Amino acid sequence: MREIHPKENELLKKARGGAPAGDGECGFLRTDEGVRLFFNRWLPAGKAPTTVVVCLHGMGAHGSYFSPLADVLTPMGMAVYAVDHRGHGLSDGVKGDMPDGRKLVSDAVEFLKYAQSLHPGLPLFVAGESMGGAITIQVAMAESERLNGCIMLAPALQGAKKLTFGEIVRIPYWALLLLFNPGKNVVKTIGNESLVYQSRDYIDFEHTDQDHLQWVSLRYLLNLKKLMDRSRKWGPSEIKCPTLILQGGSDKVCAADAVKKFFSDMQVKDKTLRFYEKGYHCLLADPDAPDSRETIAEWIVKHS
Repeated sequence: MREIHPKENELLKKARGGAPAGDGECGFLRTDEGVRLFFNRWLPAGKAPTTVVVCLHGMGAHGSYFSPLADVLTPMGMAVYAVDHRGHGLSDGVKGDMPDGRKLVSDAVEFLKYAQSLHPGLPLFVAGESMGGAITIQVAMAESERLNGCIMLAPALQGAKKLTFGEIVRIPYWALLLLFNPGKNVVKTIGNESLVYQSRDYIDFEHTDQDHLQWVSLRYLLNLKKLMDRSRKWGPSEIKCPTLILQGGSDKVCAADAVKKFFSDMQVKDKTLRFYEKGYHCLLADPDAPDSRETIAEWIVKHS
């Protein structure tokens, strides 16, 4: 386990307001398939953890985006793990391409088991944001008996953004590209930070973050949609563990109405929806969701 963090970022520290959890530690897990997954972990100082939380990031991002949550959970005695999906951050895989979204789910399940093996017997939770929320749904579908609960922040179930005229015009070109070169990175993923953040500090961080994917392929987007569709279709009936969902009403990336319907359709009895009417997409750093991290912390304590 390394203590000098390769993704150390001063703008992120500034946005975190002192970063009480620090950079934590980092390492790699080699999966059964041979893929090396990079991860961050934050452990409580000077005492054994009481709870384990595994975090799954969103599209284009990486595990460090969960450091603001670690700043609240770690001082409360929780061990927080955040893994970079394959093809993201410092993990193996072709950056910006996603040949099979199901691999991200199986990687997440394997990492969940790994984190649990380091802290046997402790309550175990999984938390995911956006695309990571869709993955969290499928992890919970497969591992509900292992989990004390699952947490989703603005889960990607349906997009909120409509195609622009310029994007509609390019559809024939994209169709040809999907046929002949599906892995080519042609869709820019930076430059619209104000759609996901209200905080100026976090906008500055993401816009300059060299570990965030700059471009993705059409195959990435196609398989992301498949992830979303599977989660939306099967999640409500197959998740059996307690569930907390946080969603912003002003989310310009993922459709808030789809999240509300998903929550309404869920068959598990122990479910909670925290809806922030003016909240944007990334709620961990949203001034209109000021208690988002504390809400998660309190819910975890209640279900541990």
